[in-house]
Amino acid sequence: MKANEKVQVKVLKRRIEQLLNGIFEYETPKLQISEDKIEAKVREGKQVRGSFSLENPAQKKVKGFLYAESPRVAFEPAAFSAISEKVIYEIDTTGMEKGDVLEGKLTVASSLGEYAIPYRIEIEAPEVKELEKPCESLEDFVTLAQKDFQKAYVFFASGSFGEFLKEKAPKLRLLYEGFQNEAMSYRSMEEFLVSAGLKEPVVIQADKTEASYDTMPQTIRESLTLTKSTWGFFKLEVTSDAPFLKVEKPVVTTDEFIGSTYTLNYLIDREELHAGRNFGRIHIHGVGTDLTFEVRVHGGILRKKDGNLKEQHRELAALYDCYMDFRLKRIQAETWVERSIRAWDEYTKAGGTGTMMELIHIHLLFSAGKEEEACFLLDRIEQQRNHLTAPEQQGYFLYLTTFYNKDKKYIDYVEEKLGELSLRNPENWKLTWFLLYIRENYLRHPGQKLDAIRQQYIYGCASRIMYLEAALVLQKSPLLLKRLEDFEIRVLSFMVKEDLLNAELIMQIVELAGRYREYHPGLVDTLEKIYAKNPTKSLLRAIISLLLKGRRKDRECFVWYERGVEQDLRITGLYEYYIESMEDPIEKPLPQIIRMYFSYNNTLDYRKKAFVYANVIRNKDKDPKAYQSYRPAMEKFMVDELMLGHINDDLAFLYEIFITESLLNRRMAENLSRLLFTYRIQVEDPSIRYVLVYHEELKKEEKCPLKNGRANVQIYTENHRIFLEDENGNRYESSVPYTIKNMLTDIRFREYCLRLAPDSAGLLLNICSSEKPDRETVPKYAALLEMEEIRETYRKKLRQELLDFYCQNPGEESLYEFLHEINLTAFAKTDRYHLTELLISEGMSREAFSLAGIYGPEKVNLLSLVSLCHRMVLTMEYGEDEMLLALCHYCFVHEKYDEVILAYLLRYYDGPVERMKELWQVGKDFEADTFVLEEKILVMVMFTRSGAENTEEIFDSYRKALGRKMLLQAYVMYRAYDYLVKDQPVKEPVFRYIERGYIKGKNNEDVCLLALLRFYGELKEPDEKRRALSRELLQNFTNRGLRMAFFKNFPAEDQRACQLYDKIFVEYRANPGALVNIRYQITDGKDKGGRVITEPMTMVYEGIFVKEFTLFYGDHLKYQVIEEWNQKTKESEMLEKNYQDINLSRSSRYDLLNQMSKAFLEKNLEDAEFAVLQFKEQEALADHIFKLL
Repeated sequence: MKANEKVQVKVLKRRIEQLLNGIFEYETPKLQISEDKIEAKVREGKQVRGSFSLENPAQKKVKGFLYAESPRVAFEPAAFSAISEKVIYEIDTTGMEKGDVLEGKLTVASSLGEYAIPYRIEIEAPEVKELEKPCESLEDFVTLAQKDFQKAYVFFASGSFGEFLKEKAPKLRLLYEGFQNEAMSYRSMEEFLVSAGLKEPVVIQADKTEASYDTMPQTIRESLTLTKSTWGFFKLEVTSDAPFLKVEKPVVTTDEFIGSTYTLNYLIDREELHAGRNFGRIHIHGVGTDLTFEVRVHGGILRKKDGNLKEQHRELAALYDCYMDFRLKRIQAETWVERSIRAWDEYTKAGGTGTMMELIHIHLLFSAGKEEEACFLLDRIEQQRNHLTAPEQQGYFLYLTTFYNKDKKYIDYVEEKLGELSLRNPENWKLTWFLLYIRENYLRHPGQKLDAIRQQYIYGCASRIMYLEAALVLQKSPLLLKRLEDFEIRVLSFMVKEDLLNAELIMQIVELAGRYREYHPGLVDTLEKIYAKNPTKSLLRAIISLLLKGRRKDRECFVWYERGVEQDLRITGLYEYYIESMEDPIEKPLPQIIRMYFSYNNTLDYRKKAFVYANVIRNKDKDPKAYQSYRPAMEKFMVDELMLGHINDDLAFLYEIFITESLLNRRMAENLSRLLFTYRIQVEDPSIRYVLVYHEELKKEEKCPLKNGRANVQIYTENHRIFLEDENGNRYESSVPYTIKNMLTDIRFREYCLRLAPDSAGLLLNICSSEKPDRETVPKYAALLEMEEIRETYRKKLRQELLDFYCQNPGEESLYEFLHEINLTAFAKTDRYHLTELLISEGMSREAFSLAGIYGPEKVNLLSLVSLCHRMVLTMEYGEDEMLLALCHYCFVHEKYDEVILAYLLRYYDGPVERMKELWQVGKDFEADTFVLEEKILVMVMFTRSGAENTEEIFDSYRKALGRKMLLQAYVMYRAYDYLVKDQPVKEPVFRYIERGYIKGKNNEDVCLLALLRFYGELKEPDEKRRALSRELLQNFTNRGLRMAFFKNFPAEDQRACQLYDKIFVEYRANPGALVNIRYQITDGKDKGGRVITEPMTMVYEGIFVKEFTLFYGDHLKYQVIEEWNQKTKESEMLEKNYQDINLSRSSRYDLLNQMSKAFLEKNLEDAEFAVLQFKEQEALADHIFKLL
């Protein structure tokens, strides 16, 4: 409110000097201000900045100052002296909230007048564009989603939706926050609406669950009708588990539905059907939807081509099976030959052909003893050797020739040829197979034979025939099994399946397996199969050893470890893996050897170690000795795990058994308090990967990966939301079921933590979210406020609850300490109203004053603000402070103040003249010292040329207080000019001052004396003293030739004494520099005579122009005033004046002339003669007197 005081004093002094020197301004130009008001809507925390310009249209220097009603408004410059000036303003909205409005006036006090620029600043919510805000309420949003899901989703996915919820449905903000991730989609909005209870979930139903079809002559298209229960978005995945059953669309969404139904089409492919019954299922899967549609189709009689092909395959398989049965000695040779020939016959009847099949037929004939027929067919093939294109055909043919040609040289020849074919085709296992039966090395040395078979395995051979050949070698020579590699393991697997193992070979296997250095799943599988038929301790040891080497801890391995424990196998790591692979808790006691082992050497993972200990505790009645021996280790383990913050079902059981308050220290209690709020989430849906927990109170969510469908999360308050996230990032709040379990429920633990770790974060959060502050919990609220993790909105709520508590408990002892420890700025942003009251109640006036200075007084209780201002004025010993002055003024404007505040304002307040006048009046009512303010008012009235109305009492009060003479004189002259020249009303104190001065011979300025004379002329009953003074003044000014219209207000004798009795005055006021003429015409009573005359009017004083006329009885004066000023001409309307002052008793020559005129006009000859006689007598008398002179 304070402008530049030095500039002020200089400018005001110059103005007073002007007035004292009689320099007046008839009119001043109006200051041009570029802005007539300041209006703005801004977001919370934003400042308002702008500017406006001031300019004197006369292009002369203008001087002035600026004042604002609110201390929030600052401007630069605060004082100006220039032709034009740009004023930059800034409005501080610190502490104002949405909906708050700051209103007031910015006053420009200038030498061209005082002007008010109103301002209105409104704090609004963040702007939401119309396109982004298509609805006004949550119900509107649901309606929009039902009509246009896509448009609703655009709004849902925009940044505006969060603000929309904050205003319309704040309880859903946390739910919405959970869906604001990278995978936000239509599904997210559907889940939001369902979870918020704004709509029912979409339920999909099929019109049927199965369909059956008879013989299918061709591919057909069928359909299934799906029906949705309500509107909304969903996505269905449609799959088939049968080749013949094909779906047209693997993905179905809302868009495909017509109304509430969708026709799901599927094809039954005739080409994929086999003979007989065909079964298939269509699976329809989505969130909350899992439907299965079964389809049964009878393939009927297949086409001949397809039927023959199937028959051929079946007979080939029969040939193969017969051969294997024969070699495995399950059937005799005769049976083999008989069945094989029959299968061959059926194969040929089904249309089967081929050289290899012919060679197989020859082989069978040889085996049946039909050499002649076999040789005949063999010769026929030899004659068509060009048909033997494949290496195996050539090799088979050569091999069969040895069946009738047993010559040693020929056999060597065939061996050589087969060897050559094999070298050229090393990957052809059939050639090697033929060689196995004619190559002498293979026949004499089974090891070489085994190597040849192994080589074919390396080349990729997986024929059971070759496995059989290798198995027969190992069966006869177990010691040839010298290693266990992939080939050997495959062969052994085959032997187990075909029951070809013998005791000697099993011993060899066990021996080799025991030395095996790495885990091999195939070997373990083979050994397990061997064990099933030959359960030996050595074999069990080998299996377990391999499982341990593979670090197998899965549940399937437990049975082997259990067997090892039961058979008392001493294998390093067995007992640990026994526990590690035990998936589910068991109630029965652990084997004694396990209990004994882990009582001395426990290297288990903490989860399994806890399991062991929990089992011991649960069975302590059955085995108290084990319990006692374990107890020290269990207690130590429990402490260690508590220090690490671990928790599961078994650990929770241990904690409940062993934890006592005496056992805990602070750190352990802090960990325990965290475990109190640990919950296990279990989800059955395999697609879910993460669990997320959002708290209204915490900034960040907790995201935990699921392991085996489980995750431990922290839930501290009731104000939380749990979300599940799948592998694609989609989140679910209510659609996917899950179970939740509190891991620690012992109520003792909470009490322990409250006593030992009362400020642990989780416990603080839980307490403060569920309990209002009281004497005990106030420190907890204060501690929670310091946590970085909590949201600012919740922090604000905590502050508010603390302030409410202390306001409701004014005598609380902890208030002083509380106010000295808190961040006052932060609390002020929450609730300045109550904070200020508390600060004032505790005598912390400076702190309260500082906050009011920063955030403004708008939200402070007025009575409290008055108390604050009172204290601060006294504290500062009435020293001047701009902010204190602003606060005191705020109290005054709102009509709440006391004598101290009033005295302070009377001493220092500067502002609009009207406001200062109001303050003066209140000061007078309080009988306070108003001297300083009176001087300011008088000075500003003269400086601004405005606001002088009703200031006479102020002037008189200032005069009585012996105010400065120069200022009093300047004010009197200024008001005298207003009264005399501008016809403004002025009250008597001014004239009394002039009167006293005149009597003392001082106030001799024309403006003052003329004003005083006019004042006398308007008095109805002046006393003799004033009659005498008025006659004196009237005579003085008349003698000086200075005569004005108001002179006619005086009595006739006074006018006659000054020769004013016969005068009519036309008076006009204009700028002293103007040219003023009067155009007039004087006519008689019959409107005759008189020409129109234009003459200049005489300026008798500072813009008062006068024209004197003498009118006789019956004369009429018609006139019009023409003013020329500033290149403009102004004409008044036509006016009239008449002679009216007729007094027959008067006998002046003027009176006699008027009496004669009246008598002649009325044709009264007697009166006319009398008047003429009197006139002649006076004329003769006058001539005689002048002759004597």
